[in-house]
Amino acid sequence: MDGGHEKWIEEGRLLSADKHDFPDSKYRFTPANEKLYRTNADEVIDHIKEGKVLLDVRTDEEIHRQTVFIPSKHKEMFHPNNGHIPTAINIQWQKALNPDGTYKSADELQDLYQLSGVHRDEEVMVYCSVEKLGLC
Repeated sequence: MDGGHEKWIEEGRLLSADKHDFPDSKYRFTPANEKLYRTNADEVIDHIKEGKVLLDVRTDEEIHRQTVFIPSKHKEMFHPNNGHIPTAINIQWQKALNPDGTYKSADELQDLYQLSGVHRDEEVMVYCSVEKLGLC
């Protein structure tokens, strides 16, 4: 949702606490499918060795483990160490958003990334504290 929960409410859209029953999906997430969305340490190292861009979208607080956005179902995924992968470019995920929580325009995003050293024609690997933030 472009703008998140807050914008949804501001726009007067409906909310419901009702439970809905939907038919089960036939789609199964298998390790073969997971490969499309996740990478491992060796792949990150190869990406860096090939001179490709590694983009860290975490906040300073997340990098230094002062605060971390962690949905409860993901808490077991986190290691207590601080840090930033050398050579990674840090563009905090919130910088892709307007003050109202909506995404900036394509031109604004292109300027943001280009000024930080991430160019449109490059292969970019994104990482964050929680995999969904890397989609930013």
